[in-house]
Amino acid sequence: MRISPARTPGTTALRPVDGSHADDDMHAAHFQILRERWDEGKNPVAALDALAYAVESGVYPPTWVIDWLGGAAVEYLDNGGRADFNELLGLRRGRGKANPVQAQIDRDRMEKLALAVWIWNRLLGVSIGDAAYRAVRRAEARDEETVPDVSWVEDQCRRKWLRHFDAQRGVFEEIFSSDDAIKAFVASFPSDARAMG
Repeated sequence: MRISPARTPGTTALRPVDGSHADDDMHAAHFQILRERWDEGKNPVAALDALAYAVESGVYPPTWVIDWLGGAAVEYLDNGGRADFNELLGLRRGRGKANPVQAQIDRDRMEKLALAVWIWNRLLGVSIGDAAYRAVRRAEARDEETVPDVSWVEDQCRRKWLRHFDAQRGVFEEIFSSDDAIKAFVASFPSDARAMG
């Protein structure tokens, strides 16, 4: 997930995600999703995404990201700079295999749409079709490169993604338990996709 507008690196100091800002719950949720993806198999794209998200959001990256990047740096330096840094990071793709970054970007795009659908549907009581429309409208408003059709997003959510996030319901109920968290979520959508009825 990319932040829009993104913070320009080096313009302001990074801050901790410690609950002292209204958007900290959202940051924590995003880092938790990426950590789960990382835990599934040390997915380097999840770590890169967390690092980019942190920098663009103006918050410190999680410790697991620093450990991954720092571990590769230590090994690179211990080998006198002769090791392939992409390989140390786990970013080298095998012959005939898909680009891991593009594959993850495509998955992330759908997961982001599906999470928005899930929140609108499961936590805010909006129909799945209306929730899919809202998620697609937000992606369009952000000028994302490829925005799928509303009916396709709705179908994918019904087939897989709603169950995926249902398994994490308690986490998201906690994250969105405050009015501020709900308001920040709803405010991230264009005005024509915010109405609650």
